Amino acid sequence: MKKTYVLTLDDDDSIYAEPNLREKIYDMMPVGKETISSLVAKSVGTTSRRALAHLSELEKEGKLVSRKGKVRFGKHHTCCRIFKRL
Repeated sequence: MKKTYVLTLDDDDSIYAEPNLREKIYDMMPVGKETISSLVAKSVGTTSRRALAHLSELEKEGKLVSRKGKVRFGKHHTCCRIFKRL
């Protein structure tokens, strides 16, 4: 029969707490710099649609502000939401 039990995360090396994706996105964004959802998705390793959903939630919480604008990639351009951390 087992005599010792591990009750905390600090005592077990194989289990650790990790921040969720929304917190990770917010922590990675520098203050005052602009970004778009596709750049966030590439850096975090998720889809652009999921990154946009998390950025929209952060905007509703008042941590980000967004505007619509045109972004140019070489010869191509797209209209998208541009986010900025407050």
